Amino acid sequence: MSKESKPVTKDITLLRNLIPPFFGVAVLEPVSEDYDSEPHSASEYIVMGDIIQNFRTPCVLDLKIGRQTWSPDAPAEKISHEKSKYAETKDKLGLSLTGMLVYDIKKGKTVRREASFGKQLDPITLRDSLGEFLNEKVGVHQFIAKTLVKKLLKVKEFFCAQKQYAFYSSSLLVAYDASYVEHRLKSSYVKERKFYRTCHRDEEEWLRVWMIDFSHVHPANGQLDNNYIFGLNSVIRIITSFAEGNSTNPIRKLP
Repeated sequence: MSKESKPVTKDITLLRNLIPPFFGVAVLEPVSEDYDSEPHSASEYIVMGDIIQNFRTPCVLDLKIGRQTWSPDAPAEKISHEKSKYAETKDKLGLSLTGMLVYDIKKGKTVRREASFGKQLDPITLRDSLGEFLNEKVGVHQFIAKTLVKKLLKVKEFFCAQKQYAFYSSSLLVAYDASYVEHRLKSSYVKERKFYRTCHRDEEEWLRVWMIDFSHVHPANGQLDNNYIFGLNSVIRIITSFAEGNSTNPIRKLP
């Protein structure tokens, strides 16, 4: 290690495993059929990994974490606007369901939930929505939730180790392959396991959790990011209740 280089700390190593793979920057030239118009400059785009790569029937959840979703230096109007969004679930749980795509195994069709749906939720209906995401109606939620809890605890391990950054308005992107779950719990998995071993080399690659949205990351000044940890603990508590097959809504136990 050179004198100029800095050692890689444990928390940064943990973070690398929680964010999408980075494949560099792509420069795209504008395409125009109007040859008389003024030329436009090329644009640069970050090329990131695809969380649903190799998934046959993906289910995707975008969950914004934290009670405070605005930067510490945000103007008053921005703060007021942010406080008004997802108010019920954000204030009590530190969670905002900003979007969801679910392959309903029972009905055999995909259901999309937009941000407007999440803005109408309260703590009880948010828990119900996470049950929908886990395909609770067909009884596979416990199987999915057990793996999801393990991955969420990896995120918590990072936040309990690092005091460099505070993440505001950052999200957890969760995705799983409903097709894998459906076949894994049926005898047909035996016939399809060669396909799934090819697509999901890691035994748990059928479910992925990535941290995304880092435009409002600020120095933590040696303090734990308790704003993020509060929301993360809420979602871990809820998903754990599904993993344990607990029909009692854990939201009711909140202080």
